[in-house]
Amino acid sequence: MRTVVGLAAALIFSGFSAAQDKVASTPAPQSQTVPAGEPTACRAGNGVKPPRIILSPAPKLTEEEKKNDKDGDERVAVLSLIVSAEGKPKEVKVTKSLGPSLDNKAVEAVNTWRFDPATKDCKPVAVRISVEVTFALY
Repeated sequence: MRTVVGLAAALIFSGFSAAQDKVASTPAPQSQTVPAGEPTACRAGNGVKPPRIILSPAPKLTEEEKKNDKDGDERVAVLSLIVSAEGKPKEVKVTKSLGPSLDNKAVEAVNTWRFDPATKDCKPVAVRISVEVTFALY
């Protein structure tokens, strides 16, 4: 039997639907407090063009993790992160868990992703986003 690891990444924006150009009925806050020393992060919407994934390597799974999947269903972890003005992920946190092992693999993978950064007034800005990492083991 062949095991395939699939990865689907979808940006989920507060104030944005999956389609990047549809604005939700409730306006998103313009900024969010981030820890000292970190870049100020906006939310997509209100004149902020969302980031775009340009590189998203799949999580690396061990043979044991592949064998432990008994039902073959897809599993989706949701992670929250800041995409810096340089297009790099910062402060990656799990918001929908699949268990410690897969969560760690998802975080490791997302930390290697690269983005075209979000822009406001044609200048790169840091934004807080959520992404889905889908594990499909067959």
